Amino acid sequence: MKPVDGIPKDEDPQNRIKLLRDQVARLISRNLELERQLEDLKRAKADTGIESLAGTVVRSVQSAQQAMADETPGGLRYVVSELETTFRGILLQVEDRLVLRLPLPENGVRPGHLSTLRMSLAQVPQSVLPEAASKLSTALERAQLLFSGWTRRAGAKIAGELQVLLTCLLATPKPWEGEGFVRNMQGLAATIDRLSITLTRKKPPRVRQGVRGPTGAFLEMTKRLRQEQALQAEDAENLAASLEGLVRRLSAMASVGV
Repeated sequence: MKPVDGIPKDEDPQNRIKLLRDQVARLISRNLELERQLEDLKRAKADTGIESLAGTVVRSVQSAQQAMADETPGGLRYVVSELETTFRGILLQVEDRLVLRLPLPENGVRPGHLSTLRMSLAQVPQSVLPEAASKLSTALERAQLLFSGWTRRAGAKIAGELQVLLTCLLATPKPWEGEGFVRNMQGLAATIDRLSITLTRKKPPRVRQGVRGPTGAFLEMTKRLRQEQALQAEDAENLAASLEGLVRRLSAMASVGV
């Protein structure tokens, strides 16, 4: 029999057996530790942070939008406005981070023991740009100036209501960022529409259509605004242009008594 490393060959057989057992025990212990470390490495690779999942989804959406832009002729633009996705795994807190641990096939985790992580992503529209905001402020100020100096008896009461509405809107430094902006604009448009009805009640159809058409369009424009969505630059510019046109028409009516 060949001597075992670390065990003298002239040692008593009982001592040799004891030393062999001790050596085997150390090897088994070392092997178990290596297996434990390997399992830890597997788990670390299977753990995915929630922020990493969200970042991956966002990058995928951006790539999809770029692909749609490349495939769409004529300058049309499409966006993925909302996306909902679901992940299955084991939710754990690891060092103050929430991670999703993907089950390893060899562990045989039952589906009923897995957690469900649902992630909903929606695009946040760009807030109104300074130039568009300036145009809207100017249009509101000109409307306020018109109704504060309203001299005609017809529509005088409604003009007073409009002056109050516009004063409230302009009292806020950035009215389009306030929670009640959409509601206030819809109220403003509805009141202007009432004024146009009063002013054109006994007028010829051509005159009624020339005033009621634009006021109705302005009212419909405000109805399409969404309370929970930030005002976009395009909406602000359209509102400003429409209101400017209404102010010119109503100012002409007030000055010539049409």
